Amino acid sequence: MNERKLPALQNRACLFTDYDAGWIAELLQRAADRAGVRLPLKEEMARAVILYLETRCPLRVLPLDFLIGRIRRMLRQVGLPRVADAVEKETPPVEIALPELARDCPLPLFFYSALRRRLETLRQAGLMNCTFSGKRECVLALRNGKRWSSASQAMMADLENFLDDCISARAHRTRKKREARPAR
Repeated sequence: MNERKLPALQNRACLFTDYDAGWIAELLQRAADRAGVRLPLKEEMARAVILYLETRCPLRVLPLDFLIGRIRRMLRQVGLPRVADAVEKETPPVEIALPELARDCPLPLFFYSALRRRLETLRQAGLMNCTFSGKRECVLALRNGKRWSSASQAMMADLENFLDDCISARAHRTRKKREARPAR
């Protein structure tokens, strides 16, 4: 049987191939939260979007703006215009493996600089959403250690604060852009 794959999503220079109904359900839930609306059927709506992409979408690469527009139209068709208006363009999350970067840049000063540059490069290319994996292994690599200690715990707190600051700064930039847009 010839199983159809989901089309890649494109946002500027980034292509996203690893996304699913869970990401779409989260996108819908965030929109419902912004609109102040309860959204009990978000999983079914997300599966409907995936079904459309798998069976009806003829494109192999789909602009993210087009998908967001289709989601907004679907929400309006099912009587949820406030949620449709609250849907914001966001990319599927991309996982950033921190241990790999820590092995490439084993000193904390260079690691944090390299991580900041990587995040900025990805943001400029169109990435809006990322997760970080391997925090514990990253800290151990940066400490050049095999055992967890109180110094490791302190470095973990520093790493988490750094990542929170990076994410908060990105959210702040996005919020400022949104506020600068004219009202619809």
